[in-house]
Amino acid sequence: MQWGRIRGAGPCQARLHITTANAVDTNEGDSTVHASGKCLAVGWGAGGLAAILAVAGCGGSGAVPEPQALTGEAACAAVKGFSGTEHKGVITGATWVPAGTEKSAPTATAFLPAHCVVKGSLEPRTGVDGKSYATKFELRLPFDWNQRFFFQGGSGLEGTLAPAYGPTGGSKTALEQGFAVVSQNGGHDNADLPAPEAFGLDPQARVDFGYGSIIKTSKAAKSLIANYYGDAAERSYFDGCSTGGRQGMTFAQRFPDEFDGIVAGAPVFDFGRVVAARIWGWQQAAAVVSREPTGMPRFHEAMPQADRQLFQGALLAACDAQDGVVDGMMSNVAACTFRPKELLCAGEKTSECLSADQVRIWEAVLDGPVDSAGAVFKVPGYRSPGEVPVRGYRIDAAWMTSAGQAARITGQGPILDIQWKLNIDPTPILFMTPPQPGFQPLDDINWDTWGNSMTVNAPWLASDPDLGRYRDGGGKMIFYHGTGDSGPNAVDTIDYYESVVARNASREQTGKFARLFLVPGMGHCRGGPSTDTFDRLAPIMDWVERGKAPDFIVAQATPGNADLAAVTPAIPANRTRPLCPYPSYARYNGTGSIDDAANFKCAPPAADPA
Repeated sequence: MQWGRIRGAGPCQARLHITTANAVDTNEGDSTVHASGKCLAVGWGAGGLAAILAVAGCGGSGAVPEPQALTGEAACAAVKGFSGTEHKGVITGATWVPAGTEKSAPTATAFLPAHCVVKGSLEPRTGVDGKSYATKFELRLPFDWNQRFFFQGGSGLEGTLAPAYGPTGGSKTALEQGFAVVSQNGGHDNADLPAPEAFGLDPQARVDFGYGSIIKTSKAAKSLIANYYGDAAERSYFDGCSTGGRQGMTFAQRFPDEFDGIVAGAPVFDFGRVVAARIWGWQQAAAVVSREPTGMPRFHEAMPQADRQLFQGALLAACDAQDGVVDGMMSNVAACTFRPKELLCAGEKTSECLSADQVRIWEAVLDGPVDSAGAVFKVPGYRSPGEVPVRGYRIDAAWMTSAGQAARITGQGPILDIQWKLNIDPTPILFMTPPQPGFQPLDDINWDTWGNSMTVNAPWLASDPDLGRYRDGGGKMIFYHGTGDSGPNAVDTIDYYESVVARNASREQTGKFARLFLVPGMGHCRGGPSTDTFDRLAPIMDWVERGKAPDFIVAQATPGNADLAAVTPAIPANRTRPLCPYPSYARYNGTGSIDDAANFKCAPPAADPA
């Protein structure tokens, strides 16, 4: 059976035709299948099914016999017979989902379109630790395909397989818009491991978590898409936040030909910096609170609710108006010079001030970790220990909300437990070489020496600012990051973007292919006193397909976000704001509703760091 593609095909619908190889004529020169009747496509695997896919609606007439078309459920079922050789791929399931039977979320108002759900496993193996490993993926193939591919980024330490709906931040998922969408598990399955970070004991699993799983998945998905529809995707897009943001950066740096457009949000592109900054903050709080019998610090003692409100009120009083309006948001974060020490009690602790211990915690978070001599702590980079300084977090309106530093460091809200499992627990296994399972980061870290034990050139490091190959290939990239993120530091993403600018001569030149949008007040990927909902797919598509670079992105507050009421004045759920390309920020024009993005403009900062 001859592999090929259909010339001149429009939007595709998957149809499987049972036929024989002599039913079509092939041109050996360009591998294009010429069909006079229905547009025929490609076959499933050498020695596989005696079937080929076709695209309906091409018109024409001729002597080619009309094959019997299998559509919908039958075509989907036939995918089970596909087997790949490049990555020892195995299809583990193919399920047809009729239109009107499944939603992307319980709260979704619309049903998903008819599509085929393909699940597969790439390079299954037994690791050096005796555990089972494989890159598992889910690929959703809509019946009405828009000839585009969407890679849905992962999260956390991976180890689970999320449904491949393709959330976009807009009103419709990528799947609803006709994209073929894929997701993957990072090369390991948490159900097969004693702890989520345990994959770090297997060298290949570390590589797969870093970059192996995503490139294998992308290649396999593109092959399946081409085979299923009879044509390759015309455009490919990646979108992810957190670990997904790092994966987007990895594609741009390591595999620049994979995607036309990449959206990388709140990227954990240097895990060493993230865990160092977080553990530093936890250590400051642990030093001034009591402990449970288990040894777990009672972090909540460090900053009671009343003191958080005191801090929040003083911060907003000092910095809220610097964007032209008092509205509970700090859009001009770079201009805020408020320091926690301004609230230091002159004598005894009262309700109007903070104790010396409390001030010490927050000043330390602002400054970042230092060694015993006061020198900035550095983590390894690509070459050696001590390459990269760890920056402190920039102060932001979200600091004392459930999405900010108070939640993470002083145990207010569920974020503490989540971040503990993503930072403290994995540190001895993932971020130290060799792994030291008995190491207790909170108590055992010595800031004079710990950097020498951290992993150099980790597979998940994605801090290379050389995006030249991605730029020269025509790729476009949108970074975004919440200024209130208490995980990956927005300052690190700013620093990274500045390093890209330095390699591209100017902001103007860099802005032709890569732009950074800060989201004032947003926590990690979402939440915080912010306008944290915005369509990420539309602007990158406009840039890639129509040459229209995003000069701003309109964002809206999310109804039900409790942090909207955690600031004074409270933020209404119908507020919209423009997100501006760094280093500009949204400034009020002076007239009209402060809840309407149309009344704001993107203004340059008083002092552009460039």
